[in-house]
Amino acid sequence: ESQRGLMRSMWRERIRGVQRKVEVWQGLLAVRSLVLPMKEESETWIKFASLLQKSGRVRQCNRVLLQLLQYDPMAITDPSQPGYGAGSGAPNVMLAYLKYLWTTGDTSMRH
Repeated sequence: ESQRGLMRSMWRERIRGVQRKVEVWQGLLAVRSLVLPMKEESETWIKFASLLQKSGRVRQCNRVLLQLLQYDPMAITDPSQPGYGAGSGAPNVMLAYLKYLWTTGDTSMRH
């Protein structure tokens, strides 16, 4: 486990040192995901989603956030479905998804 922590730390330092360009991050994260699952590095993937959104790649941003959530909140129509309400996954990822909806002007989740 300490080796995994060291690897995580090394990847974080590497990603901090590269340009904030989608192409650069995408290549790095593709390699990184072979070793570390997305959900273990959600903060980095959230930053990547933000970078995608700022670069105008809204659909790709949406895909990344949905992969992190592991479900589509927009597909939930019944409160008895998994993911509804308090069981909606990691709070930091849900917050990023809600910010994405707000920024893109998606009002379909507002009641």
